Amino acid sequence: MLAKNKWLPWLIIAGLTINLLVYLHDYFIHYPKCSEFAWIKPYKDAAKKQYDRPVYISPALYKPELYFAYYQNDLSLLKTNDRFYYYLPGICPEEAICLSLF
Repeated sequence: MLAKNKWLPWLIIAGLTINLLVYLHDYFIHYPKCSEFAWIKPYKDAAKKQYDRPVYISPALYKPELYFAYYQNDLSLLKTNDRFYYYLPGICPEEAICLSLF
């Protein structure tokens, strides 16, 4: 009876170690690619670019003004301004850039 119980702690440790390794692999390798829309990555990518014309941004995922204000380090972008418009018009004006992000 004592010999059978000697392996039990090692089996539990091995099982937990394998479980942790599978979790870490999924978290660092697969999760970032599968969840970029959950973290609203398209807004981040668009906000890091510099634009020389007015930009119309689709608010389809969330509030794009938060991302543009944060990544461009300009809190005035939270208010109505003449650089970024947080809606998409029916027809994109010729002198503007329209970002639908999808």
